[in-house]
Amino acid sequence: MVALSSALAVVTTGASAGQDAPKPAPDPPKPPDGLAAYERLARPTERHRVLDALAGTWSVEGTTYGARGEVMKATGTSENTWILGGRFLECRLRTTVGESSVESVTTLGFDVRSGLYQSVALATIRTHMVFVQGSYYGPSRTFVLRGQDVDAATGARYVRREMIRVEAADRYVVEVFAEVPGRPPIKAFSGVYTRH
Repeated sequence: MVALSSALAVVTTGASAGQDAPKPAPDPPKPPDGLAAYERLARPTERHRVLDALAGTWSVEGTTYGARGEVMKATGTSENTWILGGRFLECRLRTTVGESSVESVTTLGFDVRSGLYQSVALATIRTHMVFVQGSYYGPSRTFVLRGQDVDAATGARYVRREMIRVEAADRYVVEVFAEVPGRPPIKAFSGVYTRH
């Protein structure tokens, strides 16, 4: 038994002696000047400044269109302020729709990586966040943003299209549509925002 143990020791030692020792894993790549590189890339650009047209305090007069054809008027205010050093525009909307109070927080920004405007919205009428992204069309001063969504009541999947059109320094219009393949777009909301 001792001879077998000695033989195994010689064989295993001999096998590992001919191999190089394992090398440590390389360090992950680092930016040349650390956090400063990220800070340079995260500076607001002139594309962020396009959102300035939406900043401020606004009166909102709108209409919501229900899935069964019901139409309800919405009135309220939206306080749109720059946050995080001018990188994002936070829009806090408080409205009355019919007899219900609805609040939402929408954050708009421009992603320099993708070259797209983005929006994420939370509201008291849902438990999920809505994410849309898209482009700004300068000649018409319109943002067109799209994203996948699921209707909470029916479970139906659709493309949500939001259009934000700046009509003047003191007025912009928001329209929201549901797009289902093979059907014309269904308007869900339209609202006029007038600067206070």
